[in-house]
Amino acid sequence: MGMSKHTIKKLPKSTIEIVLDIPWDIIQSEYAKAFDVLAADLTVEGFRKGKAPKSIAEKSLPKDKVYDKMISSYFAGTFGISYPGAT
Repeated sequence: MGMSKHTIKKLPKSTIEIVLDIPWDIIQSEYAKAFDVLAADLTVEGFRKGKAPKSIAEKSLPKDKVYDKMISSYFAGTFGISYPGAT
């Protein structure tokens, strides 16, 4: 598994710019983790909560929600901060 690289640049008005270089294998791994967390809480008609097959869960979970969860988890683990766009 590759290592991610980042640079943090301070900008005016108390803002920062973070540039991330994340290897694809880390993105795939983090996406899978985020998907599993969200799928465990997913309610799909005909299945118990969190028990829908992966193929059905993939159709029921919006990708942007999975990406938001992935980014939130990655930021928390890497920088110890929360991502404001995640819900």
